[in-house]
Amino acid sequence: MYIGTKIRRILIIVGAVVFSHFTYASNPKESLEQIVFGETQGIHTDAFLILKDGKVLYERYGRGYGPNSKHLSWSMGKTIGGIMAAQAIEAHKFGLNDSLGKWLPKYNGTATILDLFQMSSGIQFKEEYSGIPVDSDATRMLYLDGPKSGFANYITSLPNRSEVRPGDHFYYSSGDAHLLMEVLKNSLNDKKIYDAYPWTNFFDRLDIKEATFEQDSKGTFVGSSYVYMTALQYARIGQMLTDHGKWNNEQIIPSWYFKKMTEVAPGVINNPLPGTSQTRAYSMQTTTNKPITKRNLPSEYPNLPEDALLMIGHQGQLVIASPSEKLVIVRLATDKGDPFNPHRQELFSAIRVFLDQGMGIKIHGAGDTNGRATPVNLNQVVIQTKSENKTKMTDYLKVHELIRALYAKELCTCIFVVERNLADCKDDLKQSLPILPFSSIDEKKKIVTATFTELTHSKAIYSGSRLGCSLIK
Repeated sequence: MYIGTKIRRILIIVGAVVFSHFTYASNPKESLEQIVFGETQGIHTDAFLILKDGKVLYERYGRGYGPNSKHLSWSMGKTIGGIMAAQAIEAHKFGLNDSLGKWLPKYNGTATILDLFQMSSGIQFKEEYSGIPVDSDATRMLYLDGPKSGFANYITSLPNRSEVRPGDHFYYSSGDAHLLMEVLKNSLNDKKIYDAYPWTNFFDRLDIKEATFEQDSKGTFVGSSYVYMTALQYARIGQMLTDHGKWNNEQIIPSWYFKKMTEVAPGVINNPLPGTSQTRAYSMQTTTNKPITKRNLPSEYPNLPEDALLMIGHQGQLVIASPSEKLVIVRLATDKGDPFNPHRQELFSAIRVFLDQGMGIKIHGAGDTNGRATPVNLNQVVIQTKSENKTKMTDYLKVHELIRALYAKELCTCIFVVERNLADCKDDLKQSLPILPFSSIDEKKKIVTATFTELTHSKAIYSGSRLGCSLIK
């Protein structure tokens, strides 16, 4: 989440092929690095990896991050949370077609667990960032109302959409993702087992013992946003996806769930709602590169293989995995907003050139014609624009609270989980916040306090290497 103007993704329908925004160097590697690590305003790449057939072909870090640095997943955590929920279904803890109300008594509606996976619950969750986003449900959940009541209680208190029914539409929602983790907690009905579940069922099986997965104030994993791992560990998840959910010949992702991860959700095909991407071929807590044929849309990324699965997170996070090409791409970043989004097409094109001309490796793209790669085209570039929505005057009263809470929580994690120094943490947070509050850090109790005045403050506490930080006030 970030403080700033609303970003809406729209497709610019222009047919002409255009030259890249960047002036490419003659060396394919230099051209690639100019896109990823160049001086384009707002782009701050922290790690970039390319793997082919399980081997690292390219690895570079920036801004003080390194091979052992943990990094925030943002919405890439949705894919991880979705896999864990699927594992619980495989273990008969709950069912894919169960009513959501069976596991969340406070929910009043007809959605099923499948609807949560496919972002079609019908809960009126606003995943937008108009003006200063104090009226966004994503922001309210993470930093304002959610920490007081518990994220699930906040989400289930929202009304249901009147114009659609669960399952017949698509609206990208961090609320739906978080409710999966609440269902998982309630189905296990044992807090000790639940707290260990991400490690016993997922991270340990991939030999990722150092992962951090944060919880909300009620002890529910924040599956929408808060996983922390190193770049190579994110790549390990990508490598598992290239092997259809297997790691060391063990089926980590249930086969039925991996299959559904590769299929475009019915709501995406039939009715993506206004305010969410109209071109994103979403499946189950994951994005595919499949065409949406019913709406005459080709693969969104023509220079990626059609079978590519994409884990996409705010501020430029990417893990891309192609089973057919055994290709994994990882980008971790602390971008100012999401400025890298319109440059994804250029990146994927440059990766193909780098692999072909620099490494002698040919990759087949979904949009190839007669074996030839697809040029970067304006009608395939997603552009960011400001929303016409306006923030209500009454909402501005919450701005200071939002900034304080976000700063306390994210500074706590940056210091104690990511283990960056205070100056670097402040630099990271400047990418999200227009101003920084005053802060104090209690190293002994591991509490971070943020304030603008002595009368009001926000606090976050570090609970350990596994559960990281959470807001406590």
